[in-house]
Amino acid sequence: MFYEHYRSVDQNDIQLNAVGFDLRHYQKLHRQLILATRITYNTSFGAAKVKYQLGGVDNWMFASSENAGNAPSSVNYGFQALATNLRGFNQNIRSGNSFAVINSEIRFPIFSYLFNRPIRSAFISNFQLVPFFDIGTAWVGSDPYSE
Repeated sequence: MFYEHYRSVDQNDIQLNAVGFDLRHYQKLHRQLILATRITYNTSFGAAKVKYQLGGVDNWMFASSENAGNAPSSVNYGFQALATNLRGFNQNIRSGNSFAVINSEIRFPIFSYLFNRPIRSAFISNFQLVPFFDIGTAWVGSDPYSE
């Protein structure tokens, strides 16, 4: 859980307030088989809000972004940030000053699991199959269903 407050040092008097949490849990299913779950929520408020852009993944080679105005332009955004991973969607598929996401994945290191002995190659030993489930949204206002 966190709270951030920033105030500009010049006469513009821009203020940023952000509150959120990021909970993660890793459960060993069998040997090297791991279930990883993440629940995260952030919101910003004040004179200059953060425009969180939801969608995509980190370090995407050929990232594409949605440019459709899915957040009202009447909101005074002072900052923008990539929210978190929402795999299967383009970056900025949803945006707003708040977001919530649940990510769940099973990490299956194929060769390490099948051979069950030390493997000298780091690439082979860390090669993984990762089925996942992501759900999330971003919004402007008090809740995702507000006008």
